[in-house]
Amino acid sequence: PPTVIGVATFEKFGGKIFPQIPLVVEVVTLFATRAILDWYADGNLVCRDSPSYTPSVNDANKSLALMITPVRPGHAGEGCHEAYQFKEKVAESLPENTVLEVRPEWQQPRVPKGAELRVLSYNILADQNAYSGPNREPYFPWVSADILLRSRRMPLILHEILAYHADVVCLQEVDELVYNSLLRPVLEHYNYQGFYSVKQTRGNQEGCALFWSLGRFQKAREDDCKTYGLGQLVD
Repeated sequence: PPTVIGVATFEKFGGKIFPQIPLVVEVVTLFATRAILDWYADGNLVCRDSPSYTPSVNDANKSLALMITPVRPGHAGEGCHEAYQFKEKVAESLPENTVLEVRPEWQQPRVPKGAELRVLSYNILADQNAYSGPNREPYFPWVSADILLRSRRMPLILHEILAYHADVVCLQEVDELVYNSLLRPVLEHYNYQGFYSVKQTRGNQEGCALFWSLGRFQKAREDDCKTYGLGQLVD
């Protein structure tokens, strides 16, 4: 039968969920050509057959769940469904972001073939650098502990990144886990291609990530990302 053999999303369904911030789930199947992903809020279908869902304000305080059905020609997945539920309910609203509020001109949608490029550079503070020592004492004791939580910070940072509609996104202090389970899946869904380079030092699990809009640049082979500069990939 068509079978689900792997399901991945940020924080393994345990991250904070906010309205207006997309969720993306990646599925690996066996004996299937694809998987159908149906999204539910408090048991009601809210999104049909999509790897991504963006909660709305109407989902506030509701539990999100996902039904995955692996299918192939001649087999509609009967009896092969798998269900997953997110541990956190959808928050009532996004926390205030004063930076976005004072920069509305930076959030205008991009002209697909305009002459200008919009480049975003952002040090997002790797989780391993937010704490010190084996007991994970915060480096920023004046900040509330829940504010520093990776499961809360990273979705909010993702929301800000998407708000700028940048052609090129350059990120520093990116946790490898955050790149693989949050940034890459969501930005790929929004038509970006990305490349990640981890720091080659003992104990490091963070590095730099570069994303470029496929509306402005050519799609690159992974090997070429290691060989050519971004300027050589311009369409």
